[in-house]
Parts: sequence; structure tokens; C-alpha cells
Amino acid sequence: MEKKLDEVIYHVERISRTTDKLSRSLASLDSSCVPNSSPADEYFDALGSGKKEWRLVFRATAYNNVLVYPAYIYGTGIPTQVEAGCKQFNHSLPCMNHYRNRQAIENWGNVDEVLFAIYVKDQLVKYIIFNGRGSTFTDWFEGNRVIVSSWNDLKTLTHNIFSIEGDSRSQIMRRFLVNHHYEGCSKDKGWFLVTDLLPGICPYEVQLASPGFVYSKGNRVALLSSQDVAWADAVGIYLKYN
Repeated sequence: MEKKLDEVIYHVERISRTTDKLSRSLASLDSSCVPNSSPADEYFDALGSGKKEWRLVFRATAYNNVLVYPAYIYGTGIPTQVEAGCKQFNHSLPCMNHYRNRQAIENWGNVDEVLFAIYVKDQLVKYIIFNGRGSTFTDWFEGNRVIVSSWNDLKTLTHNIFSIEGDSRSQIMRRFLVNHHYEGCSKDKGWFLVTDLLPGICPYEVQLASPGFVYSKGNRVALLSSQDVAWADAVGIYLKYN
């Protein structure tokens, strides 16, 4: 009888140890999947609020001849290791590549807000903050998700195209496109676009290399063929979590 009792106790202890190991393993796995457990150096005070609450998940660099759209969606053209300067916006550190935080993008979840930031010489010049709740990494960039923007008419004017995929046709490849309307090259109006294909069909798309980042310099929509637009050096996508 005592022998059988000892055997029962032995097996119970084994089950207890196994359960404990499984619990620790699951806790470790859960921790690795929770966005807020990511390295602290991925978070930045992107808007000058004094809080490092924005996680950089993508940076696109102008004129490096690597398409932005497939780089963002699939990581195409991005080296396994990129320069430290590509994981932040610091003018003293060089960056020639795009940067994609695979863990953050491919485990998109628990997102409260998404920041789309436009930079010239690593200084923030324009931004859009989107409602990220219930979003995926491909559908957050939509007009009906805009919370606030540097352009004060972005929420009030209509958009004929507002998407990451943008406008991709013969001789046209405009990505992350925020456009008001098309009326021929000289009358097209919008706020922002990535030119992923050269030479394009409109003068405002023409640069010596791609990608190019065209943005309205003022606080409202711009005639894209006018001097009211400029070319940015980089764009960043940040996440703020619930």
C-alpha cells in the first residue's frame, strides 16, 4: 500500500514539474509576442512630447533605387543587417537602406495609433496620425482613420486615392498615395506620394533616382506641379500600443 502511495506521489510530482516547465515556456512565448516587450531602443519621442512612446517599424530612404512598396510589404531589397542610422532619424548617422522591423509588422496587433512621419535632413516636417485600432499593417493608411495631421484640410477635403498600394498602372507607381484629385498632370492635387517608378508620366514625379517622396509644404493640399511641393529625404512609420 505504501509503495503504491509513493508511486502516486512520484507521478504527481513529475506532472507538477512538467506543468511548471510548460507554464514558464508559455510565459516566455507570450512575452516574445507582446509588442510592448520589444527593445527600448525601438521607441522614440517622435513628436517631441517628452515620451518615448512611438515604436519605429519602418523607415524608407529616398533615392536608393529600392522600391518602397515591396520593401514595406515583404522586406524586398532590405539587407538582413542595416546601418544603425536606418533604425532612427539622426542626421549624423548615415543610412542608405530602408528599414523594416519584421517582428513588429508581422505581429501587428494591440495598436492604438499609427504615425506616418515625413523627414527632411532627419527633421520632422509633416505627419499624419491614424487610428490603429482594429487595423492591419496594410489597411491603417486610410482617410477615414486620420485623427490629426500637419495638413489642416486632410480630414475635410475628399480623396480620390488614399492607400498604401496607391496608383499602380502602366508607367505609374505612386505608393503611400494621399491624393485629392486627378485632372491632368498640371492640375493634379494632393498631399503626399512615393514615386516608386521612374520616370513616371508627370513632371512632378521626375527625379534622378527612385524612390522619391513628394509632399505639400504648406498646411493644405497642393498643386503637385507647383512650387508648393518639396521632396523629402525619408519617411517613418511608428506604432503606439494600447
